Amino acid sequence: MNGFTNGAAIIIATSQLSKMFGVYVDEAEHHYETIIRVVQAAIYYTHWPTFIMGIGAFAIMFVLKKINPRIPNVLVAVTVTTVLSWAIGFEKDVKVDIAKIDSPGTQELITNFNKTLDEISILAKERTDNTRLAEDAQKNHDKIGLLNIRMHEEVLKVKMEELKIKEASLRKEMRNLFLPL
Repeated sequence: MNGFTNGAAIIIATSQLSKMFGVYVDEAEHHYETIIRVVQAAIYYTHWPTFIMGIGAFAIMFVLKKINPRIPNVLVAVTVTTVLSWAIGFEKDVKVDIAKIDSPGTQELITNFNKTLDEISILAKERTDNTRLAEDAQKNHDKIGLLNIRMHEEVLKVKMEELKIKEASLRKEMRNLFLPL
C-alpha cells in the first residue's frame, strides 16, 4: 500500500513539472517519456518566474509541514501563490497581430496551426452532438439510425486523429522556431 501511494504521489508530482517549468509538450505513450520531453523542452523554454513561483510554493509547503503538520500546507501554498500572482500582475499574456511577424513562412505556420486547432474544436463539438444522437437512437430502438451514427463516429475519430497528428507536427515546427507554446 505504501508503494502504491508513493508511486501515485510521484506520478502526480511529475505531471506538474511542465507547469512548473512553463513548458508544454505533447503527451507520450508512457509517463516517463512525457517527463523526458518536459525536461528537454525545459532546457530551451523554461519561464523562470513561473519556476521560481513553484519553488516558493514548495518552500511554503515544506516550512508549514515542519511548523505544524496539521496546517493544510498545500491549500496555504496555493492561496499564497495565487494572491501573490494576482498582486504582482504575474500573468502577462501578450497577443500580437500576425501581420507584425516579418517572416511569411512563420505567418503561414501560425495560421495553419490556429486553423488546425479550430478544426479540432469543431470536430470535438460534432462528436459530442453525435454522442447525444446515439443515445437518442438507442432509446428509440432505431438500429439503422444507430448504425449510421456509429459509422459517422468512426469517421470523426479518424479525422480527429489525423488533425491531432497535424497539430503535433505544426507545434513541433513552431517550437523549432523557438516560439513558446
